[in-house]
Formats: sequence, structure tokens, C-alpha cells
Amino acid sequence: WVERSRLDWRTLPARVEGVIEGRIARLEPALRETLSVASVEGERFTAEVVAQIRRLGHQQVLRSLSQLERRHRLVRERGGAVVDHQRLSRYQFSHILFQRYLYGALSAAQRRLLHGQIARILEDLYKGRTGEIAVRLAGHYAAAEEREKAVQYLLEAADQARGLYAYQEAINYYQRALVFLKELREHGRAARTLMKLGLTYHLALDFPRTRQAYEEGFTLWQRAGEIQEEAPPLPAPHALRV
Repeated sequence: WVERSRLDWRTLPARVEGVIEGRIARLEPALRETLSVASVEGERFTAEVVAQIRRLGHQQVLRSLSQLERRHRLVRERGGAVVDHQRLSRYQFSHILFQRYLYGALSAAQRRLLHGQIARILEDLYKGRTGEIAVRLAGHYAAAEEREKAVQYLLEAADQARGLYAYQEAINYYQRALVFLKELREHGRAARTLMKLGLTYHLALDFPRTRQAYEEGFTLWQRAGEIQEEAPPLPAPHALRV
């Protein structure tokens, strides 16, 4: 098999999309809305997150999901997790194509808004334990175009991955954080991130990229210093007496 250059894995073949559309069209509006919200969290989603966004009771959402599982075969329960003495119910789309179809049916503005809402709800649910879902939070904040928050969790995920010797994952997260930091013109933070990236390349025995990261980091340090010098000093809060 040879993949053609024009093959786009993000689109569904017309016949497949037609079959999925037929199954989704049979749903009641409330059930479809529940699935649309769930599709933004991903192939796996949390019932409590859907309930908060839809402003529905927890039991009501669980009944809807049970109906979607037993009658329509569109989702299936995937157990749960206990976070701060609260049990979270986890579900999964029975096929990822259902999730992709529902997600693709939303407008860009709807996706951006929902990603931001989901990120803040997950942040609250995992308060004190956000490191466990740092990658997920970074993805949602990035999709919501909240770059500062995305950087925060990308760097946290990268540091964790480096500590676990998952060097390639750490490199990927540092590089994604760098893109946002450069867009935000955060030269100082970008330089520090490049130092971490250089260290990770060194641990992975990729010495040419180590040197490249350090050199770029030093250049950004200089740039950050120049910008700092251009900024007028802040007034002293009180007199200095010796």
C-alpha cells in the first residue's frame, strides 16, 4: 500500500459520513447536544464535565449516557476515577469516527469556547493534582487560544516527562511551549525553556541539537536583556536612607 500525497486523514469518506449522519440524526436534540459537548473533550470524556457545561444534574446526564450506550450504541462506560473524594465517571465513544463527526460539526467559535470551559472545569476538578492531566489541560487551553495557560501546562508536562526519562515526549512539549512563548514575545521564558530543551537533548545524546538549543537560548537571553534596558525603571516606592 502506498499513501497518496493528497490523502487527508482528517476527512471522512462521503459514504461513511452519511452512515454516521443517519445515526446521529435519529437522536433527540438533548442527546445530540450532550454528545457534541463530550466530543470536544475527546474520544474519552467525563460525565461531570458534560453536566457542568450543559447545566444539568449529574443523574440526568448519567441517564442520558446510559441511553446512548444501551439503545444507540454510541458510547460505552469506561469506569471512573476518584479525585479529592469525588468519583468521576468516564465514558468513551464506541468509535472515534463518531467523535470526529460531532466535533467537526461544531463551528470554530463553538469549539474554542467549549475547550476553554472544559479546561477550567477539569482544572477545578483536579485542583492540587493538575499534574496528572497537564497534557490534556495544555491541549484544551491551546485549542481555546489561551496561550499563557497552555504554556504553563506544556512546561509542567515537559518537566514531568524529562524526569521520567521520556525524552522525546519532553522535547515535543518544550517545542510546543516555545512556539507560544515566541508568539507572546516572552524572550526570557523562551530562553529558559531552550536551556531545558538543550539539557533534554543532551540527556538523549543528541549533541548537535543540544548546541543549537543552547545557542538560540543565549541569543534570546541577550534580546531579553536589551528589552529590559529599553524599559524605563519603575519609581522607587520609598526613599532609601543609609
